[in-house]
Amino acid sequence: MPNGYEPAASSDHRRPSRSGQRTRAAVTAVVGAAVVVVLALPMFASDFTVYLAATTLLVAASATSLNLVLGYLGILTMGHAALMGLGAFAAGLSTSELDLPFLVVIVVAGAAAGLIGLGVALISLRWQGIYVVLGTLALQFIALYALHRIQNGVVGPIGFQMPTPEVFGFEINSDTRWYYTSAVLAAATIAVVALLTRSHIGRAWVALRRNPLAAGALGINVTRVTVLGFTIGSVMTGVAGAVSGYFTRTVAADTFTLGLTIEYLSMVLIGGAGTLAGGLLGAVFYTWLPYGVNFFVERLPESWTTLRNHAFAIENAIFGVTIIVVLLVEPGGLMHVGSRLKARASRALRASGARRPDAGEPTKRRGGERYDDHDAHGLRRSGWGPTRRVTHWVATLTSSASRLPVRRGTSTSARSDLRSEEGLVLDAVDVVYRGTIHAVRGISLSVGPGEVVGLVGANGAGKTSTLRAVTGFLRVEHARVGGRIELDGRSLTNFPPYRVARSGVVLVPERDKVFGELTVAQNLSVAPVRSRTFDLDNIRSLFPPLAARWNQRAGFLSGGERQMLALGRALLAGPRVLLVDELSQGLAPRALEEISRALGRILDRGGLSALIVDQNAELIMQLAKRVYVMEVGRIVRSGGVEDFVDTRQLQAAYLGERAVVQP
Repeated sequence: MPNGYEPAASSDHRRPSRSGQRTRAAVTAVVGAAVVVVLALPMFASDFTVYLAATTLLVAASATSLNLVLGYLGILTMGHAALMGLGAFAAGLSTSELDLPFLVVIVVAGAAAGLIGLGVALISLRWQGIYVVLGTLALQFIALYALHRIQNGVVGPIGFQMPTPEVFGFEINSDTRWYYTSAVLAAATIAVVALLTRSHIGRAWVALRRNPLAAGALGINVTRVTVLGFTIGSVMTGVAGAVSGYFTRTVAADTFTLGLTIEYLSMVLIGGAGTLAGGLLGAVFYTWLPYGVNFFVERLPESWTTLRNHAFAIENAIFGVTIIVVLLVEPGGLMHVGSRLKARASRALRASGARRPDAGEPTKRRGGERYDDHDAHGLRRSGWGPTRRVTHWVATLTSSASRLPVRRGTSTSARSDLRSEEGLVLDAVDVVYRGTIHAVRGISLSVGPGEVVGLVGANGAGKTSTLRAVTGFLRVEHARVGGRIELDGRSLTNFPPYRVARSGVVLVPERDKVFGELTVAQNLSVAPVRSRTFDLDNIRSLFPPLAARWNQRAGFLSGGERQMLALGRALLAGPRVLLVDELSQGLAPRALEEISRALGRILDRGGLSALIVDQNAELIMQLAKRVYVMEVGRIVRSGGVEDFVDTRQLQAAYLGERAVVQP
């Protein structure tokens, strides 16, 4: 093992729990039963039912491709119908003009839609939010205009008349054969999405959707990963459009309007965006709803003529009400209803039994001493403002500085450190938001190789803006960053976040540290492991609570366990300089003590530099060699930790001279 770390002996993360085994067995049974039903359906169902099932499966394939973009990437696209139309028209041109075989036509259709999707992604995904919607909406209108022009110029207003497809001499010319063809397409689409979402790239998509800040800090190229996902979704959409054209025997531009996109968006939202079977469930609901309404209306009494004559209006009303109910009651869609019921049952079982103390809650020591929300000086930890935090700093430094070990040598001046080109160097760095708001004003600091430096200051002093300037996130937010930022003499100024992380500067952010939908193991493997010092076994050894929850979703971890997971994930990214924003924020003393001990071992043995931003004086004194104090965007004082025993200067740095109480 690197550095002599050993995995935690008490944990066996590879062995599934009994509940996990039961869940896998249940899923296997359900999937097996579904396969049997799908294969046997044409044997006992009517021709119309088989035709309707084939339609449902084709719609499900297209909805699943949209679910990949909307549910997993988090991109609201309004160009889904346009991409379907491009695939269908590519199929129509390939058959009418080139007389290509069915399988070749499918490849051509997917490639055509994929190329257009790639171009749209490269242009639109450079923006965010509403601009992506507008970009894909422009695709919809431009594509629809182009499809009309092609249709009128090649075949006229009736559209392309598609031939009967043939695969290896086997004609798909009946409802039963189309049913099995549709089943293969739907199964293939779902299988591709399943493989992608369970792979490294799929975990990156989930990370980007839930927390772009943390994903970029791990070295994930946000643009490249997003463009790749959008392109794959476009290819599958084009294939679904081409097969649908063969199924309906006609390809016409009027089919692929904005209304079709809205229908597919509704299916995904109702079924469950970001779930594997969400597109299938939404397609079943959407396709079978009209026939369910007609079945109900036909059995109404003859005297109820108003309802009997407005079946279409009833269908639309039910569809609209369902969307509203889903958004209000279960925004995750129908697929999440089962998850919610399971969660309620689990909570009921936990409530009936013993409750495990949470690492983020008051906990008793072995000797009976209770950790509560007050520190050792009687100050309440919650609801702190700047003045109360300073009082805590002063009390902590006065009472504990004399007994805390000072690590890693003696102090050196901040300006003299800047002469060295080794390590992380910030020189005259400015951060300006919106052209007028100066968050950081010409600060200079350095972190030498193997050195641990603390950066402290009141809320709003500019500490987090400094870290975000180093890691490149302010460039993404269109803030202006001036000055010089270098690592070992190489400029990092205005680098994108993924390049900064890959250069060796890795951020542990203040908030949203983990990806709640992923398990602990998946969180640790969301980005490639670039470290030559740490591996997964090291992380289990450093943080035993993570080993005990290896296959549990990170959203259920306590605050302390989330911080451990964020640190472990950052270590696997191979940092040379670790930037930690508010390490102790929201943590109970017991959890903080465990994390600080682990971090101390890491810094001692890993040859790692660190810049730690925190307002916990004792933590900084334990870990740091030097300290910088920020006030209103400026460095107002710096020095070794032993220089801060004089609390009057620290009080003046935080509160100003008038706020310092004279003895």
